Amino acid sequence: MISPSDSEQAEKEQKWLWTWHQQKLQKEKLFGQKASNPWIRDLSGRPYFLGQTTGDSRPRHLLPSSAAPHMAVTHFCTEQRRAFQLETSVCSSKYSPSKPRFNKRSSENPVLPNQSGADVAVKRQHSSPLGSGLTAAPQGCAPFQDVRKEEVRIWTNLALCQKKQGRVGDAASSASRALELEPYNVKARFLRGSCQPDAREAIEDLAKAFTLEPTLMEAKREWLLRRKGEDTWTKAEVLAIMADVTRVQQCVQEAVSLLGQTHLQSREKEPLSLMEAHELVRTQGLPKDPLKDYGLSTETFHELLGTYQDEPEVILRAQQMMHPPGRGDRQRARQMTIEQIVQTHEAMGAVLRRMLEELRALDPAQLMRLELQLLEATAELLSYLEVSALQIHPEDVEEAISMNEYQLQNNPDFMKSSEDLANLMQELLEVTEQLRAA
Repeated sequence: MISPSDSEQAEKEQKWLWTWHQQKLQKEKLFGQKASNPWIRDLSGRPYFLGQTTGDSRPRHLLPSSAAPHMAVTHFCTEQRRAFQLETSVCSSKYSPSKPRFNKRSSENPVLPNQSGADVAVKRQHSSPLGSGLTAAPQGCAPFQDVRKEEVRIWTNLALCQKKQGRVGDAASSASRALELEPYNVKARFLRGSCQPDAREAIEDLAKAFTLEPTLMEAKREWLLRRKGEDTWTKAEVLAIMADVTRVQQCVQEAVSLLGQTHLQSREKEPLSLMEAHELVRTQGLPKDPLKDYGLSTETFHELLGTYQDEPEVILRAQQMMHPPGRGDRQRARQMTIEQIVQTHEAMGAVLRRMLEELRALDPAQLMRLELQLLEATAELLSYLEVSALQIHPEDVEEAISMNEYQLQNNPDFMKSSEDLANLMQELLEVTEQLRAA
């Protein structure tokens, strides 16, 4: 299926092909050259030729739409033609095809207005999928500095079409060409990883693709499928796991914030109990702990991070995972005082104490209904409501802490409340593990 963006691109190509053919007719008239018959397709996907010597350059359809080739093949030919155009054209945003100027010394290389000799001499070092032969610059072509971006898109789409045709070797090569131009291109990285014959190289590419785009579940599934039987985790895989954990954390925080706002708008004054908050969280369908997908526990994951403690990239990603960026309003956060920040930490500590008391007092029937993996999200919801009762936006707290980091480090009340909060959270995790073991 062709997306709307592809349809717009196809319409631009039709306009350009029409202009190009008119220029070729002018060249034929000026220099006695023959115009070629390029195979193209129209907006409905029907292939056709452009007229050659009849003087009537309107497209003549050769096949009905029902006989059009498979879309993958058609799209593949289109991407080859785009690469062909880029490889043999010198783009200039000031060029007007209505008044072409040709070099008298060589009719094959038109001289574009306001174009230096250095620009004309610019050629690609690699070969085009279809060779050379097109010499005019398309109307409305992007500036020359944007050619690299367009070339990356062409090589990537070409790799996709080759993969659909079963030419995985060619697809991996085309994706590699795109990665040479743009190493952080997610689509090219994923395509090359899915077409790599070597398992280790495929794992590296797929893990890097998932790190760049943690919502690309197809890359995660194929990555875990290719690494079956592997005992060690590479640095690229560790980075991908941390990206997945960060993604889940952000999803949970956003869902809890929305749930807290909804509860506050209901104007219910009575505070929620542990089980009531747990039931609200369970209805949200939050994502599960991603570490289970990799067969890791929290302890083994921390041990795995310790093996890469000398890697700056891993350390930076771990810091981002443990201290995600704030989602609050910076203007409101600037207005928060040190005393208010301390109050929020003390309020969250009070929430964790109540949770521990209620958790230990639950009867066996209640424990059976309790999903232990949702306890952390339940604590976040109760903390959100407790901080909101102080007339403070909970989303602004992290922003305020980052803005006043230096002053807070020298504030004994903040350091004490932070230490108490960390100890209570650790105690909650230990109680949770004990309940799981029981």
